[in-house]
Amino acid sequence: MGAFALSEDVLTGLILNPKDVFLCDGKKVDVWRLMLVSTTKDSCLGDMDYFTALDKLKKYSIGEKDGYMIVQPLKLEDNNFEIIKKAI
Repeated sequence: MGAFALSEDVLTGLILNPKDVFLCDGKKVDVWRLMLVSTTKDSCLGDMDYFTALDKLKKYSIGEKDGYMIVQPLKLEDNNFEIIKKAI
């Protein structure tokens, strides 16, 4: 299993297909999770399937480049980070 973090209030680049890029002990990693990290609450809010999260984050994307989705900074106080958290 592999994981990436989406931190509150941070411009984030998320790789679109980590299965094709990362290996562990010479084998493809097939299971990916996205962890939601709140800097306001200084804690991990939870995690969800990476590809489900990418789909939900599309509306917060400011574009794609070199195989990455660039996600605008999300904040709990603006409720956009909370919307993603509720999907967990």
